[in-house]
Amino acid sequence: MSGPYTGGCNCGQIRYSLSTPPIIVNCCHCTYCQRETGSAFAVNAFYESDRMTLTSGTSQDIEVTPIATKSGRAQHLHRCPKCKVVMWSLYGQPAAGDFMRVVKVGTLDEPARMPVDVHIYAGTKQKWVELGNHDAKAVFEENAKPKECWSKESLDRMSKVGEKRRAAKEKGKGGEKL
Repeated sequence: MSGPYTGGCNCGQIRYSLSTPPIIVNCCHCTYCQRETGSAFAVNAFYESDRMTLTSGTSQDIEVTPIATKSGRAQHLHRCPKCKVVMWSLYGQPAAGDFMRVVKVGTLDEPARMPVDVHIYAGTKQKWVELGNHDAKAVFEENAKPKECWSKESLDRMSKVGEKRRAAKEKGKGGEKL
C-alpha cells in the first residue's frame, strides 16, 4: 500500500495527491455517515495535512454540525464547487488547526489500494451489512480504541499530530482534540 495516491472530484476540477499510505482507514457505520453519504457507511483515510497536496482547483469548505455525533463538533466538508463531491473533511476545525485531513476513499483514482483497517460504530450498521471477513479486534460497536487496533507506526504518526495541535494551542492558534 505504498504511495503516492491520486484522486479528485467527478468533474475533474479538483485533483489531489497523497504522498504516503494513510495513518488508518476506517469504515464508519454511524447514522450521521449513513445520512451524509446516502449509503450504509463512509470509508475514510486519515492523513496528516502536510501529506496531501492539492494539484488543481480550490475546494469549497462547508461547515456542518453533525447532530448524530456524541461530540457535537463541527465537521468541515471540502467539496468541489462545481460537481459538489466531498473529497475530504476536517473535524472540529478550523479551531483545531489544519493538521489532519479525513480523505473520502471513494474519491481516489484507485480506491481498492486502501482497504479498510477497522469498522467503527458497527452498533448502528445496517442489518444487511456483514462484517464476517474482519478480525473481531477490528470491529467496534462505537468508536475505535486506537491502542487496541492501530499499528505502532499509526499511533506514532497520530501522536505527532497531537504534538502539533498542543503546540498550536499554546501559541493561541487552536488545538482542539480530534
